[in-house]
Amino acid sequence: MSIDSLKHVPRSFIPGPHTQAYQVLCLLSDGQKHPYKDFLSLLGRDPRSPLQELRGPDLGFWMIHNVGSTEGVYQLDARHLSGDPLKDSEARQERERAYLTESKERAEKQAERLPEARERLQELRFREAQGELGLGYD
Repeated sequence: MSIDSLKHVPRSFIPGPHTQAYQVLCLLSDGQKHPYKDFLSLLGRDPRSPLQELRGPDLGFWMIHNVGSTEGVYQLDARHLSGDPLKDSEARQERERAYLTESKERAEKQAERLPEARERLQELRFREAQGELGLGYD
């Protein structure tokens, strides 16, 4: 496997050669659509973790599209393959914006859950203080 089509990409955005993220990037660097089974065959496991790593901040926000309807079919954004550093950067900026938006939304959902989590923990502590075993053992 080779990533010759990505020579214009800063080295800091290329995963180490002996990582699953590198294997995934090599597969995607042909610009074609790849179904989930391609990744499963390549890695021997679910590709979720290496895809997340590539799409995240540590490797420079690769824009990897899921073009499948019900089953994962992935394709590297053509701007990464264009050979043009400006187009590559544009794709990364879009991915970073999406990443940060998703992060903010997850944080907001977790913040909404905080009062309930505090209340449930307080109830448990109260039951423990009363000597209740809980979970139907009383």
